Amino acid sequence: MKTMVPYYYKDFKCVASKCTDTCCAGWEIIIDDETYKRYNNVCGEFGERLKSNLTLYEDDEPGFVLQNDNCPFLNKNNFCDIYTELGEDCLCYTCKTYPRFIEEYGNLREIGISLSCPEAARLILLDSKPVTFEVSEDDEMVSAYDDISFDLFTQIISSRKIALDILQNRSISLNHRIALLINFAHDIQEKINENKLSINDDWPKIIEHAINCFHKTDDITFYQKQYDDFNEYYKNTTYEYEHLMVYFIFQYFMKSIFDEELYSKVTLAAMSYLIIKELDVVRWIDNKYNFDINDQIDIMHMYSKEIENSEKTLYDLEEMFNTNKVFDLEQLLILIMN
Repeated sequence: MKTMVPYYYKDFKCVASKCTDTCCAGWEIIIDDETYKRYNNVCGEFGERLKSNLTLYEDDEPGFVLQNDNCPFLNKNNFCDIYTELGEDCLCYTCKTYPRFIEEYGNLREIGISLSCPEAARLILLDSKPVTFEVSEDDEMVSAYDDISFDLFTQIISSRKIALDILQNRSISLNHRIALLINFAHDIQEKINENKLSINDDWPKIIEHAINCFHKTDDITFYQKQYDDFNEYYKNTTYEYEHLMVYFIFQYFMKSIFDEELYSKVTLAAMSYLIIKELDVVRWIDNKYNFDINDQIDIMHMYSKEIENSEKTLYDLEEMFNTNKVFDLEQLLILIMN
């Protein structure tokens, strides 16, 4: 099994009570079935407390009854009473792994950390250098290939490499890079739909040609004055938005292997960039034209917490991107370039 992680993954460590937020509030606390059974078998006073706070959500998934939108086991010091009483091994899968996300594609396991965690967001944005990925390999047997098309896998992973190269080509403005990425994803989606996807040696020439076309025809009015001023103010930290896009492409691009919906996943990345940029400009104005990495971490992690930690929200967004003409290629390029 090969394991791929972004370079900053190894540096993540929960800061616990020092965190500016808590992962135990603001959403349903889902418990895996094995842990749910274990909690029902805990004896004593704490066992009674556990059982009294267990519930089944509308979709029959087990979880905790929230108290003031918080997990009932989050104490006043922002520590977990389950961890204190029963130990780390008794935490449910989500609580053990968050903010890490893990996905497997045949013999490739990818692990990252979620932007919805402030400390993870800090690590993602901290370094100005392009994001790199580390690959390790061990003798672990692959459990199954049944739900993966090997041909699609090889083409999608090659496509993602090109997508990341586009995003990290700093000789081009970021908005041009995102526009190129959207065009690229649109072309790939058409090939997937036609069952004709293949990546060949002509792609570097195609990308170079597209870059030249964009530069030669760049006569589109860019941003209104506030955006111009913010771009000037924040021009030395554009890499933060590049890291944001790389984060989304790393996390979601390969998932198109399962549903063959690649364009909507790239659209999610592009729209997330636009929304976060909008929120940044508003924060900048509210701060009397001051904005720093702490503001950026705060906005990005809140956005991620609202969007990424809900499977229903992600599904609804993909449906909207696939069906609403506002997100057609031409319209999306206009949004990016204006």
